[in-house]
Amino acid sequence: MLEEQVNQINIRVRNGIEIFLEAQYYFDPTELRTAGIHCISHAHFDHLPRKIRSATAICTDLTASIANVRLGKRIRPITCSQIRILNSGHVPGASMFLLENKRRILYTGDFSTRARFGLDAAIPIQTDAMIVEATYGDPRFIFPKTEEIVSEIKDWTEDSIKRGFSVTFFAQPFGKAQELMSILSDHQIFVHKSIDNLTRLIPNISFHYSMLSENLPFEPSIQIYPIRYLGSPHVRNWKDDRSKTAVVTGMAVDEVFGKIINVDRAFPLSDHADFEELINFIDRCNPSLVLTYHGRSRILSKAIKKILDIDSRPLIKNQTTLQDFL
Repeated sequence: MLEEQVNQINIRVRNGIEIFLEAQYYFDPTELRTAGIHCISHAHFDHLPRKIRSATAICTDLTASIANVRLGKRIRPITCSQIRILNSGHVPGASMFLLENKRRILYTGDFSTRARFGLDAAIPIQTDAMIVEATYGDPRFIFPKTEEIVSEIKDWTEDSIKRGFSVTFFAQPFGKAQELMSILSDHQIFVHKSIDNLTRLIPNISFHYSMLSENLPFEPSIQIYPIRYLGSPHVRNWKDDRSKTAVVTGMAVDEVFGKIINVDRAFPLSDHADFEELINFIDRCNPSLVLTYHGRSRILSKAIKKILDIDSRPLIKNQTTLQDFL
């Protein structure tokens, strides 16, 4: 049992990221419990609770709406005087959380420092400590400029259609799919029903699209499927001689990634910060300690200490509690 002490802060990875002060705080928990304060950063499945015993969480209204559709549950957004909700720039409705309780602790969740497709970039804020996602926390992951990636996607798609091919994209159904729809809005786009269900909940959508149907006649077109359908026999015209396939993910900075997953093209369009953006963001927040988690947490932690000369440690699930770190 963790004991509350004035000069100690207890943090661990168990039910999401747990911070125990006078109250118990859970960031992106796997379970919404009846006790404690729960914060949901955004509505991607890997950040949503799998068990819901309490129907309230600190999150944006849009995150709650998307989560309710994806989970088939009812989560009601609430506020807390000790937690500030900040834009993370990751996907619509996504948040960082600044916990202000004697010390300031910033939980970033997934975030992006690039303004794109109607989303504002995450803005650094002064804090005593940070808990930072490390999805692309490796020097290998440096993304091209967004406008360069967009231009490549448009050029490849238009060239494929002119040559008589249909183009099938695979993307996260919430966030990345809508970015693709915005990029390719000059064309007729057909999307999977799960993408349509989520797109309808996002405010201020200005592009047009249609639903995929088994009865669509074959002609060169753009189709967008959730990434989980990659390689599925249920995908219309999957890998036949009349179609081209592509995936959009930050992992595509590795040139062999597309070959590994057997698509014609892989574009490094990401809704995360890359390595340099992570380092710059942390530097501008000026923390005395950075805890890294998820992805390349060990690599990023070592880089933070070497490049920024800031104390940093990776958070590993079920590790012993960190105490007296400030």
